[in-house]
Amino acid sequence: MKNRTSARSGGRAARIAKRTSGSAEFNPAPPGQRGGSYRPLTDSGIRAIYDTAIRLLEELGMGECPRKLADACLSRGAFLDERDRVRFPASLVEDIIAEAPKKIALHGRDPNRSIEIGGERVFFGTGGAAVRTLDMDTGLYRPSTLKDLYDFTRL
Repeated sequence: MKNRTSARSGGRAARIAKRTSGSAEFNPAPPGQRGGSYRPLTDSGIRAIYDTAIRLLEELGMGECPRKLADACLSRGAFLDERDRVRFPASLVEDIIAEAPKKIALHGRDPNRSIEIGGERVFFGTGGAAVRTLDMDTGLYRPSTLKDLYDFTRL
């Protein structure tokens, strides 16, 4: 019987070693993969959510709106109702959505690490909770500290 491990020696072990080494090169979710195939909602389900959001902005609006934001909204066509809620006509919301950029750039320290959000490209992030931090002095990932999270928030 042939020794099956000799033909594949080091493959799995090398991958495990790379994952656990703290290497900055290991990336389990490489940026910019093509997406768009996961569609948990039907088109009619998406439309129902959209229509409800438009209706809520028009009929309920926003309460306790900061003055600077309220002034910006009012200058575009929103209005204050009798309860001092800023309300948004459907046409205003649709105009703002149409004007919004379809792609935006998030620039990295290294320009090669900048990413363009939008289209079919998919990026993975922690939503602000940096579980691991790239230490700029060592070039290795390490567990984040409270000071790291504070500094990220300031950025």
